[in-house]
Parts: sequence; C-alpha cells; structure tokens
Amino acid sequence: MQFIIFSPNRTHILIGERSDQSMCCPGYFSVPGGILEVEDLQHSFKTGCLRELHEEVSLDMSDDLHLIGMMSEIHGNVGVVSLCALTASVSFNLEESVVGNEEWNEGTLRWWAIDNLHSLNHSNSLEGIVFLKNHLSQKGYPPLFKQ
Repeated sequence: MQFIIFSPNRTHILIGERSDQSMCCPGYFSVPGGILEVEDLQHSFKTGCLRELHEEVSLDMSDDLHLIGMMSEIHGNVGVVSLCALTASVSFNLEESVVGNEEWNEGTLRWWAIDNLHSLNHSNSLEGIVFLKNHLSQKGYPPLFKQ
C-alpha cells in the first residue's frame, strides 16, 4: 500500500525519506505506506488501509480514501501496489515536519508542493511518487488534484 496524503488545500502531498535502518528501501523517497496484515482481512479494505496509515504517520486525516491506481511492480520485484489517496483533515503549517514512525529518516516526513515533485530523483523514489510525476507530466492536474 502507498498513500498519497494531500494537504487540506490539495497543493501539497506528504513525502518522507526512508531511514537507513528501514526494512524497505532505505534512503528512498516515498509517500507513506506499508503492508496490510492478515487481521486486516477480517475488516474492510478501507479499515485496513487506515490502520496501516496510522501506524506509519501521526496525522489526523479524513476517511475519504480513494483507490487511484494499481501498479504491478514493487521496488523492482513482481507484485502489486495499491495506491490510495486521502486528505489531511486539519490545517497546519506546511513548513513543519510531520511525525512518522522509525521507518522514516529522523522520524519525520514533510509536505512537498505538487508543483515541485519534478525535483525528486526518479531513481530513488518509490512507485507512488513516480506514478504521480508521470501522471502530472502527461496530463497536467487531473480532477483528483483539484480542490
């Protein structure tokens, strides 16, 4: 799972750099994400996603979760990545870091302006960011990105 978390005004998304000790892709830039657990299968897809997301990052979010993409490659391996989008539910200073778990460099993530995603290097960005960059460069801002 990878989650695109929009700022309330939908001009920024939350991105972090995976720590050197991260179990998954150390040093890569990524949107928050993780793996659904067996227990999640007893609940809805949405409930499992929200549980995983709250495990990754400390942020109040709306529950307007939308599946926006499926990718068939996981960090160079065969697999499936579900890409979901939702919006932070409270306004905050976009210059401040957001607390994440130990998987993130210095335990924090930060808000990136959608217009500046092009500055992230493709070679050390995980699939969710690459998907966004490709989608934006080909089609401009789709309805998903507009207020």
